[in-house]
Amino acid sequence: MAHICSATRLNLAFRPLTTARHASTTTFSVTSTPNYLPPQTSTPQTAPLQSAPLSTPVSGSTSVSISGSSPSPSRSWNVVRYHPDLKQALQYVPQTSLPTVYRPTDVLVRVLASSVNPLDVAMTRGYGNVLLSLANIVTSTGVERGVGGASDRLPLTLGRDFVGQIVARGQEVSNFKHGDLVWGTVPPYEKGAHAYYVITSESAVAHKPKNLSNVDAASIPYVGLTAWSAITNFGELNAQNAYNKKVLILGGSGGVGCFAVQLLKYWGAEVTTTASASSLNWLRSVSGATADECIDYRDTERFLASYPGTFDFILDASSSSAAKRNYELLSAQHAKNQSMGSELPRVLHPKTMYVTLTSPLLGNLDRYGVLGGGLTTVADAISDTLSGLQSGLRFRWAYYLPNPKALLHIGDLVERGAIKPLTTTVYEFDRALEAYESLEKGRPRNGKVVLSNA
Repeated sequence: MAHICSATRLNLAFRPLTTARHASTTTFSVTSTPNYLPPQTSTPQTAPLQSAPLSTPVSGSTSVSISGSSPSPSRSWNVVRYHPDLKQALQYVPQTSLPTVYRPTDVLVRVLASSVNPLDVAMTRGYGNVLLSLANIVTSTGVERGVGGASDRLPLTLGRDFVGQIVARGQEVSNFKHGDLVWGTVPPYEKGAHAYYVITSESAVAHKPKNLSNVDAASIPYVGLTAWSAITNFGELNAQNAYNKKVLILGGSGGVGCFAVQLLKYWGAEVTTTASASSLNWLRSVSGATADECIDYRDTERFLASYPGTFDFILDASSSSAAKRNYELLSAQHAKNQSMGSELPRVLHPKTMYVTLTSPLLGNLDRYGVLGGGLTTVADAISDTLSGLQSGLRFRWAYYLPNPKALLHIGDLVERGAIKPLTTTVYEFDRALEAYESLEKGRPRNGKVVLSNA
């Protein structure tokens, strides 16, 4: 449920299509094949790195081989089949070739830590495969299409955010150099960071906050940008207009919810949040005195019945099953207040913005295909829009959106101490299956699960 007001405000922010193919190396040597220029060959297509030259393959695909004291070959956790049993879906691959930088604006990162998100668990069952496969085809280079990497997503490496060290970069990368410690994200339609190496766009990374460990820093980028998108792009709140706004965050102990509480409080909003009883103390400790009120989610109905004011912004960051119940509670309370003939609006007012992270888009496309799923999603959007208007609010779906400026700003807030890390459980990389299983079972109830590659 939820909608993008007045049809669709969906932005997938696809990466611009490019046919430039630049494989960059630093202390690496490119496996010699007839299709590749030797690393030492100087051509007009190459540009010097600050620490090492770039070499450019002219066709085909390549793997980067390791020699001397260079990093070891990659390892990864791959989805080998879509299956409800994680043990059937996930497979540990102890040695794989390093990924190749084809786009001139991409960077190759040695992953030091990465987080596990609920989306990762859902994708092991095939969630979002239709749209994400299409996005993968649209954004892939000609080389990737040629080797089948775009059309065949399996084996699929998951992991949406990470901390790591840049080991190679594309020809046009100018903001980072070899050895820089960065944090960043990988779009859901590309191979992710649950590996020893990952490729992503220069615009998707920023220098890691200096005051956080690698593990703690890895817990923030994806949930931070998702919360930022929900609040600013879809919720229309920002640092300039959030002051004194009354905000309700449903599901405040999860990664997105906890980040949203901290960000909105920093911007001066009056924030109320819900969480399970066992999570309330943890939430207060993480966000300090930020949330003005933390309530047990089981008391949400009672709280709404007695709440004397109205909310300007509501973010539902809870699970899909809980989100449906939350919306029903809000709608029922609004109807009850209207039937009582209250002179002043309570809980909701006509400009209340309700933003939810539970969208039917990916599920509809998986179920009905591109055409049928698209039409069903439009119908859902119209239905939710009208339902929202009847309930006295504006109803929107929100999604993760890449945002380079926001990632920089988030890093600045972290270094100021305004945003605290969300890590609660850490697993060694070789135990990633246990991390997935923990998240699948609803543990931990608070914060983020992180894999350490150290």
